[in-house]
Amino acid sequence: MDPSTGQLLGAAGVLALNRVTFLGPSWASWYPRFWLVQALNLAMTIYLIVWGIPDFREGTTHVVNLVLAALIVFHSVRNNGRFARERLKHRQVLDDETKARHDAVRARLKDE
Repeated sequence: MDPSTGQLLGAAGVLALNRVTFLGPSWASWYPRFWLVQALNLAMTIYLIVWGIPDFREGTTHVVNLVLAALIVFHSVRNNGRFARERLKHRQVLDDETKARHDAVRARLKDE
């Protein structure tokens, strides 16, 4: 396998990892997975913009590198949206539990 094919498959692997990481509910309980995928997205985007895949560096084919980088940035932004929604949902659950505890303490204090 030549380097260009390997790098193209690496970019495809990053895109596939973006899709697979957020399947199922278990991803939300392990935040390092999110940050690892985001760091990999950033590294691949920088690589594609600065160096690019060798077969797509010259002529009009350099656009392929930019399109792949833009696609990875799109996935990164979408991942951030999912992460923010999950954090908000988790925070609301914690706020509801905290409110219930505060109400219970107030009720006990009122009874005393």
